[in-house]
Amino acid sequence: MRSYFYDGYERDLFNTRYKDGEEQRWEDVFLRVARTVGNDQASKDRYFAMMREARVIPSSPQLWNFGSKSKRYPKNGGSCFTGRMGDTLESFRQADADAEQVYVASGGMGLLGNRVRPRGCKIQHCPE
Repeated sequence: MRSYFYDGYERDLFNTRYKDGEEQRWEDVFLRVARTVGNDQASKDRYFAMMREARVIPSSPQLWNFGSKSKRYPKNGGSCFTGRMGDTLESFRQADADAEQVYVASGGMGLLGNRVRPRGCKIQHCPE
């Protein structure tokens, strides 16, 4: 695998999103990620080799966050999360707050709204 960048766009993307601290090459990022994922030196070496050879490419949140010294979520590697919403204003606010935390960590979130009453149903605790 090559160690440098094809063009300025690729270099800028690396510098603004993926690199942490003094990292200069993809191999530096792969080493940081492998150190976080591996349980022992052999597994770290294997994972690093798989990334270097492009047999495994982790999700962007893993490449951004795993082992980072400067990121807010150094162990968050999830890309997609799910949550639930109830049928109360408090539940809506909680779902929004939960989603905000996921988005801040560069993930995405889908909310299950099966507990929200169907359109047209009356709100039971409100006078008509």
